[in-house]
Amino acid sequence: MNITRDDGLLAWQWSIYSYGHQERRNLAVHALTAPLFILGTCALPLAALLRVPWLAGCGLGVMLATLVLQGRTHKREKTPPAPFRGPLDVLARFFAEQWVTFPRYVLSGEFARAWAKRL
Repeated sequence: MNITRDDGLLAWQWSIYSYGHQERRNLAVHALTAPLFILGTCALPLAALLRVPWLAGCGLGVMLATLVLQGRTHKREKTPPAPFRGPLDVLARFFAEQWVTFPRYVLSGEFARAWAKRL
């Protein structure tokens, strides 16, 4: 398992991703919440553009709920997430995971392989 980030956040996150994403409940929660997080993120600039404050609140609420739910199901994994380096690292890693790494995990077939292993 790669513990350094010499090649950047996305490369590092991908190199360790499968270790912490094997348990079925965690996989299911990610499959349901990652798209919601992306929608919540998109709601923020849309709320500003349309001047609809409640939309921003909904977007933030969905993003926070995703963080909490995924955090809870990660506790079921055999391999815990790598420690965070601080608050900005939490944000960077979470946004990278939702927008890039988890979709890549699904599209690469790794999600399906992990799901099938747990039958």
